[in-house]
Amino acid sequence: MDLDFDEINYADMEPEYDMEFANYGPNPIELPMSPPRTPPLDADRQRSRRDVSPFSEASSMTSVTSTESVGYYREESGRMFPSLPSMPVVMPVDNAEMRRVNMQYTLVKLVAGDNHYEEINELLNPPYDASIRVLDVISNSPWIDDMAKEYPHVKFTGCNFVPTRHPHLPNIQLEVYDLHGGFHGKDETYDFIHMNGTFKFSRDFKAWLRDAKRLLKPGGILVVIDLEMALWMRDGTDPYDAIPAVWEHVNHVYRELCTQGIDVNGMPLVGTWLRELGGFSEIEDTVTSIPVGDWEDDELQKEIGIMARDNIMHAFLSTHPLWYRAGKTQQEVEHFFAAARSELYDNGFLSIICYL
Repeated sequence: MDLDFDEINYADMEPEYDMEFANYGPNPIELPMSPPRTPPLDADRQRSRRDVSPFSEASSMTSVTSTESVGYYREESGRMFPSLPSMPVVMPVDNAEMRRVNMQYTLVKLVAGDNHYEEINELLNPPYDASIRVLDVISNSPWIDDMAKEYPHVKFTGCNFVPTRHPHLPNIQLEVYDLHGGFHGKDETYDFIHMNGTFKFSRDFKAWLRDAKRLLKPGGILVVIDLEMALWMRDGTDPYDAIPAVWEHVNHVYRELCTQGIDVNGMPLVGTWLRELGGFSEIEDTVTSIPVGDWEDDELQKEIGIMARDNIMHAFLSTHPLWYRAGKTQQEVEHFFAAARSELYDNGFLSIICYL
């Protein structure tokens, strides 16, 4: 893909409030081999596990029309972000970013191979009659649409700070509220909670984990997936010397997030925090590396590497407001993008990106 990053079309980054996704790709998740489970139900509770339809009870969902949704957004440096004062400035929520999220969804589906593992399939297809509920936190990707289509008998709820998509299926409900105040719902509401790419949006991720534990039914599954913003050289060389512009960008994003109260160094500690929290019978951490670029001989791995490279460059564009926050001029930012693009596309270096 030949991408021109010297000219940024800001008009294309305006939020399209009635956006519809006609095609849904796979989900960008890397699941642990055995996702964290709460203790299993005892026999008596299992027999009584027949709830009323989850959408028939009073809901905290905010229904948003096209005109009303404008108030959820604000502009900064040509990109659109949630207007909530408590929201950190990390990734925008405009059309360009939603396309990048969809691209990443397709990319990691190729790596992970599926939206879920067998444990989740068994949970969503119990051998007894039950009302099954799933929560998707910060529901930006098409994951919820794919899963709702695959499991039409399951009720899916997506929650987000802003409206970024519309429910396409009757078993999907989307809620919009300030997630920093906690996830809405009664205790032991959900069978499965999916949190993908959520770490960088919370200044207190431990509180979100506690809330997820509260919402999970006994025997439920929690899946937490995130991308560590780091690159490694395949041949063992120092990335600081081999890809200085890319390295500078990664470190700059780290610094800006820390300034806003988000310590991304805690990403690898999620498993440890869950163990300290207690209440889960199985917790496993999985790290999966993927190639970046076209250096792999295997055709599938080469395709994955090319997609990863494109996604990284689009992510750089999505985070460019952080450079302006640091006092950089437009000329300096454009020069950085040109240098980073050259390192990613022209140097042919060998690198690995890591998913947690």
